[in-house]
Amino acid sequence: LLPERDAFWTPREEALPIERADYRIPFKGARMMLVGTKRSGQVRWLQSQNEPRKKVRYRDQYIKFAYSSHFPFNLLNQENRCPWDQTLVFRNPQTRVCVGRGGITRGELLEDGTRTEWWAQFGEMRFDVVSRIRVDGEFEHHTHIVNAPVEASGKGIEIVEGSYPLGLADGEEFKQENAAAWQLIRSPRTGHLIITWNVAGYEKMDVTTSFDEDKSRGVNAVYSHMAVNALRTRVAASRIQLTSLHYASPRPLNKQEILRRGAQLAARWKAAAFDGDKSLLVSHLA
Repeated sequence: LLPERDAFWTPREEALPIERADYRIPFKGARMMLVGTKRSGQVRWLQSQNEPRKKVRYRDQYIKFAYSSHFPFNLLNQENRCPWDQTLVFRNPQTRVCVGRGGITRGELLEDGTRTEWWAQFGEMRFDVVSRIRVDGEFEHHTHIVNAPVEASGKGIEIVEGSYPLGLADGEEFKQENAAAWQLIRSPRTGHLIITWNVAGYEKMDVTTSFDEDKSRGVNAVYSHMAVNALRTRVAASRIQLTSLHYASPRPLNKQEILRRGAQLAARWKAAAFDGDKSLLVSHLA
């Protein structure tokens, strides 16, 4: 054994990367991006090519746009049910059948996020989607171009997009605030906060605390309970564009500062329109 005074034990501990500075690290081969925020200590992992390899088992772990160190994901891995945190799903409110990403057509790593072409199979109907995720600090701007089959219109199918999950302890109730364009949820115990904006395309927004699972059980990877901001709209056309803005932080800024900054980012990204065309890529990293 090394003696107590050996140099292995005595050097001063170095700061972790997240303790030194904000960072955005691209992994070009895997087309992933690691994003760190020094102020809060949060680390996020954006992926552009993750897809479920098995039909049900491990499915829900591989359909998220991004993963967070402080807002752990939900998983059901149940046939015909699907959690919609940090992803986009297609759901029949009458039967509760819900499907998420079935596979990836193409994934791109961009300077400020990711672009993913993917598809979902709802019975005989296939939905093709292009999702563009942009990051700025702890803000995320999501734009989706949904190409739906003609027969899907008028069938009552809804599109649902969720925020990161807000983890809650046993007996804890989240605090909620609403305005015309945004919705806030917060944990009184931890102070963790999530705000979601309906920028364009969605008809309504609510808070999800379960995903129609067959029996009451914990669905979060870490917490016994959770809440998710959910944006919803009906499939009423063959081409649908949806845009949302999300802020999630374990050590949030002042609410007014978040709202001010969110409005600025929404306006900036609106000016840089996205229609799903590859020509709009900031950079193609092969």
